[in-house]
Amino acid sequence: MPNITPLALTRPARRHKQIEMTKTLQQGFVALTSVVVIASILLMVSIGLSLYSVGELQNSFDEVESSRALALAEYCQEKAVYDLTKNSAYQGGETLTPDLAKPEEICNILPVTTYGEPTGTGDTEGIFTLTEKSDWEAGTNSGTDLVSAPGDVKVNSGGGGGPGKLDLLAMYNADNNIITATTDSANRSKAVDGNLATAWAATTSMQTVHSWIIDLGVSTNITYLALTSSASAPLPGMQTIMESADGVVYNPVCSTMVGILATWNITNSSTGCNPPGHAHPFNTRYLKLSIANQSFGMSTTWTVKEFEVYVASLPASSTATQTSKANQMTSPAGGTAIVQYTEFSPSETASQGEIKYRFRKSNWGGSWLGEWSDFKIYTGAPIDLSKIEALMITAKDIIDARYYINVESTLTKSAPTSDPVLHDYTVKYLTQTGADAGPTICKLIRSEGKVTRDDNFYVRRLESNSCSLCPVSLDSWREVGDFN
Repeated sequence: MPNITPLALTRPARRHKQIEMTKTLQQGFVALTSVVVIASILLMVSIGLSLYSVGELQNSFDEVESSRALALAEYCQEKAVYDLTKNSAYQGGETLTPDLAKPEEICNILPVTTYGEPTGTGDTEGIFTLTEKSDWEAGTNSGTDLVSAPGDVKVNSGGGGGPGKLDLLAMYNADNNIITATTDSANRSKAVDGNLATAWAATTSMQTVHSWIIDLGVSTNITYLALTSSASAPLPGMQTIMESADGVVYNPVCSTMVGILATWNITNSSTGCNPPGHAHPFNTRYLKLSIANQSFGMSTTWTVKEFEVYVASLPASSTATQTSKANQMTSPAGGTAIVQYTEFSPSETASQGEIKYRFRKSNWGGSWLGEWSDFKIYTGAPIDLSKIEALMITAKDIIDARYYINVESTLTKSAPTSDPVLHDYTVKYLTQTGADAGPTICKLIRSEGKVTRDDNFYVRRLESNSCSLCPVSLDSWREVGDFN
């Protein structure tokens, strides 16, 4: 038998191993290629996401800069409007840096321009005059004397001369601390302001008590008290007026069950409500209004519209206030709106003492009252109302009928013998009969805010197309620029 060498036996095995190695290499190559391809795809996706994030970050940055630029532009806009309200001849052309720590952030007020020509059509001058005793009586009076010289407003200085109602509002205005309340403290003076349209209110839940207290300052001889109030629901409880000499121990003057009478209008505590053992008149310093809710699971609101104290002898007074009724100086005939108040001219005798005035806008019913202006003193020339910010009338004011004027006159005696007197006053105003009929002269304000680059700006423009009395109606905003 021939000899078989080991070489002959191993050739097929080697060939088989070579084939296997080749397949393995091919598979490895494919796998490596796949890994490279996948890695490349992932890298591209990652780069794309990064670019997208960078883009979004840039957009966000641009948006922030745009908002900042707009805020800067609006800052300049508001500054320009304010300057126009103070001076109708304001020309603009200013560069401002609101934040000195960021000098690169500025805003420009572009030159204020005027366009259109006044037609003179539609502007009508009118006047209101208050002069009669009935005019003064129609408003609110505190410490006034309207009787001794009918038609004139004087300080009621007849102390010790006769009976009358204490001027609790004047006492409160002199010292706000004389009235305290366990709730609705901000409105505590509305129970003595002489206005039945306003009130102090106490809402009580079950088994709770709320109170309102006034300190008259000294022991006072009281002939009777008057109270106008109501309760929101006839629940078990007590409404009580009490008095105290020391502010600690209180004695009842008058009380009634809430459940018996939801509306409580006691006009004279000496006859209408006088519990046994408490005679009138009586001496006291402190007076308390109290409501006790004795129900379970229900609440009621006690509304005190007016609390009055009548005495046998009125003290001397050094001040007096007369406030016109909110809608007393009514809209002109034909339903036209007032677009500007121009002058206030009083007739007064104030060489002995002082008379000062302040003004605010109101609506027809007096349910809306604007903020009071600063006090003005008449020096012989008419008081210019056109520059008083509290009286500036916008187009929205006209739509909401908030263009009536409310005048408060305060008289102060400089010495016991002085006697300032207000005889009458006249308010001048301008009206406009319609948007098309009025003058067309208008103001145009433009402003721009710059952040970090010269092209980072936002332009705002403000127009008034209602009348020549700019800036009476500077309230129509329109964007005409954009962030670049």
